[in-house]
Amino acid sequence: MREYGQRISEILNQAEPYHAAFYAAKTFDGPSLYFHRRALEDDADFAHRLELIYATLAAWGMHRMGRGGSKMLPFDEFQRSLMPLKGLISEVARIKAGEIGANDWIKMEALFRGIKVMKSRTSIVGNSKVMAHLLPSIVPPIDREYTLRFLVGNTNIVNDLNKEWQLMREIISGFFIPVSVNPVFQLAAKEWMADHLAFPWDTSIPKIIDNLIIGARRLSWPATGGTRRLEIAFCPAEGQTTDMAQTPKEEQRTPNAAFMKPVQPDDKLALIVGEKPLPRTELTKKLWAYIRKNGLQDAKKKTQINADENLKAVFNGKKQVSMFEMTKLVSGHLKK
Repeated sequence: MREYGQRISEILNQAEPYHAAFYAAKTFDGPSLYFHRRALEDDADFAHRLELIYATLAAWGMHRMGRGGSKMLPFDEFQRSLMPLKGLISEVARIKAGEIGANDWIKMEALFRGIKVMKSRTSIVGNSKVMAHLLPSIVPPIDREYTLRFLVGNTNIVNDLNKEWQLMREIISGFFIPVSVNPVFQLAAKEWMADHLAFPWDTSIPKIIDNLIIGARRLSWPATGGTRRLEIAFCPAEGQTTDMAQTPKEEQRTPNAAFMKPVQPDDKLALIVGEKPLPRTELTKKLWAYIRKNGLQDAKKKTQINADENLKAVFNGKKQVSMFEMTKLVSGHLKK
């Protein structure tokens, strides 16, 4: 199984600029947005909802006119494949992202295998986009150019249903869920989803993460190779400290060694967390203890941190920064 720790850190630490880049690009609107939002409406009956999902995929470019390009199956075939799975979909829709068990994965796999939407032998792209509308709190839309290039480093897909399901499960469990359960990210996502006029594509947490991946590509950040500086994950929940690569219960892994290795605060940061070397997780815990003790988390906008004199020195003179920006600024005060 691939390790996504570095990509998890990148998405969480760069969430705000990637989010801004996605909306600044203004690439996706019109029918692609309209049918996407309509397909997520709970009040639509199941048959009509399938029509809306089918229309969404067509608007998203899954059916190309002419001889070349991707092609979708006729709607009747798509509908026939999913109508018998209505009960299964209702069961899986109750699952929470951070609590997926072995039986839940079996049910999701059955749904994945049951969907018939594309004419080609490749299933993961079309099926994930269908499931992203049937199970929006769990499944992201996966595509070649954004998801696979960002996470895998290429756009290659082996046309084998077993391997495609394993890849999709790996992407969800290894990347999307660890990002989605991060408490800092959840705060930001909640604010973005509440402002649907400004951020109409922020329809679910997996879709927000998908938007961030698109934003990363829009900023032309390298999709492969290179080494990014691992930064600290800041967790605002009381008594909770989480590194960026935290994995949910079912597939808990050994903590990333980069986060356990002691780091040396500089003189400015030492006034907050002490002058002795300490692991990044312990540094995170002490930083948040300081913020809570001094009441520096903004009362109205929880993702903002108000600086006192000590933090202002760490924030390069800024009076207020977001949690995501704080991550980058604090990492700049670790001696190399």
